Amino acid sequence: MQVFLEYLLKFISYILLPFFRLINKYWRFKILFIPVGRFGHLALNTQLFFIKHKIHALDEINYFLITPHLHNKRVANSELLSMFRVYSKEINGVFVICITPLFILLDYMKEVLDDNGLLYRMEMDSKEAEFSLGIKTIYFDKFQYMDGVETLKNMNIPECKKIVTIFARDSLYLREKSPQEDWSYHDYRDCDINTYIHSIQYLIDKGYVVIRIGSEFSKSLEFSDNNYIEYNLSEFKSEFMDLFLIYISDFLIGTTSGATDVAVLFNTPFLGVNYAPFMECPLGGCDLFIQKKIVDQYDQVVPYKGIINKPEYHLFDGNAMSKENLMSYIDNTPEEIYDAVVEMTLKVEKKFLLSAKQKVLLNNYHKNFCSKNSWSNKFSPISIKWLEDNKELYLD
Repeated sequence: MQVFLEYLLKFISYILLPFFRLINKYWRFKILFIPVGRFGHLALNTQLFFIKHKIHALDEINYFLITPHLHNKRVANSELLSMFRVYSKEINGVFVICITPLFILLDYMKEVLDDNGLLYRMEMDSKEAEFSLGIKTIYFDKFQYMDGVETLKNMNIPECKKIVTIFARDSLYLREKSPQEDWSYHDYRDCDINTYIHSIQYLIDKGYVVIRIGSEFSKSLEFSDNNYIEYNLSEFKSEFMDLFLIYISDFLIGTTSGATDVAVLFNTPFLGVNYAPFMECPLGGCDLFIQKKIVDQYDQVVPYKGIINKPEYHLFDGNAMSKENLMSYIDNTPEEIYDAVVEMTLKVEKKFLLSAKQKVLLNNYHKNFCSKNSWSNKFSPISIKWLEDNKELYLD
């Protein structure tokens, strides 16, 4: 059966390619594959394409965005894909087509499409400045919004209540989703959710409801309060509410992960904690972050300035970093997270002001560290308290 399918795909591709070439002569187009398999890539890569299209940073041709069927098991969040499809209908020359057989066929033809200039690769890196423009594409219509508010009421959360969502990456998710692959090299991005407890209590005391989002977790939070909700374990969890809770939040606290990438779609302020690898930073214009430190085999902290942009350091692979560089990432302490949460809360509530001395330090950081960081936007939204406490990691 597999051999027959291979021959069938090859036969159809031989027929289609001349047809595509002919059409492209008179009606230029490119084919794109939305990366639907991972939540973050579905969110960011697709959003980046639509932003670039909106600001006329792409060729003015027609674009066909191809995916499997909306509810195909490959799709990380069908609600998000549906929202992108709805938005595409408002744009001339952009078509989102969710047909599994067509996806399989064109995916088989990917190399030959690329060779003939008919493929657009939906790629991005960690320094895409377009995200900081705050351009919105997808949105909830009034009926979706009403559904979301009704679910909040069923969760005993009034519409007027201030909400902070929290997320801590857990390697269990990928182990469950793709057990055939070894994802352990990503484990350095995990963190212990219990280091958030002090900050959660602070937010509750400030009048916020705190909601933990995400899917699979190996560790529960050792904390209980009427204003803390383990949404992931509740009857209200759904792909729709996964998005709506981030949309409705005053801000989101979390680690580097697909779940937190969604915040930039809705311009929801994001506080990145335990951020790793250290060269990357959040993409939104309202964000803030603190990073994991790196220690050597003697538990001595390694300054970022000495290892940045050096390929011999395996900063994206925790296993190789430990084995070959004899270094490892360490989690932020509860106190470091708490300080960042206090700063973010003041920023969101528009009560935060930088002193003249802090402005000088930030300018020095941007000029002498960020400008040398080939991975990150030079206007890195770093926490000023974190920078004051750890300036030796960045500056001479």
